[in-house]
Amino acid sequence: MIPCLILMLRLIRVIDGLRVRNNGIFLEPLMDKDVFSAMSRGVTILENLQCKYWCSAGTCLGLVREVKGWISHDTDIDVEVLVKGKEPFWITREFLNLGYKPIREIVYKGKVMQLAFMDKDSIIFDIYFYYEKSSDNEYFVNFNDMGKLLMPKRLVQETEVVKGYKCPKPVNEYLVLRFGEDWRIPKSSKSGWGSDAGELLKKM
Repeated sequence: MIPCLILMLRLIRVIDGLRVRNNGIFLEPLMDKDVFSAMSRGVTILENLQCKYWCSAGTCLGLVREVKGWISHDTDIDVEVLVKGKEPFWITREFLNLGYKPIREIVYKGKVMQLAFMDKDSIIFDIYFYYEKSSDNEYFVNFNDMGKLLMPKRLVQETEVVKGYKCPKPVNEYLVLRFGEDWRIPKSSKSGWGSDAGELLKKM
């Protein structure tokens, strides 16, 4: 739990121990924004904190598939972090100190599952946190308002660098699990992430 962040966000709902806070901002497409500069600033914070992280979802897809490195109609930068200690606290402190605006928080049974921050250029850096499950040797897990996200441990034991950024390895296998066999075919618009999370999203 991160008190300094909670005070800034409006409580949206509580469902079975899952608490969602948001500030209700309008999501803008990335289009021709300086996405790589925003990505570099965000992952540099994670690197400096020695976090275990990887680019995920549409951000990973954009790095692999798009010539310019991101999907124009995507609305944020997606990164996932493995929690081994107090990573959510350290990350919040650093992002706030650097002037980022907190816009979203999800907490499940006292554990931070998602934090999203907006930078000075209105680009959102969205972080999902994964945890070790003592009963599961195959997956890391994240609980969220769509269900339960599973990350195969074998895909993030090491990372694959794509256009200078860390992604799951092998990245093509991750993209099949996340988006399906047709992940190479571009879509004309962004759908809700829960509808394209593929085999990695399970209902609770």
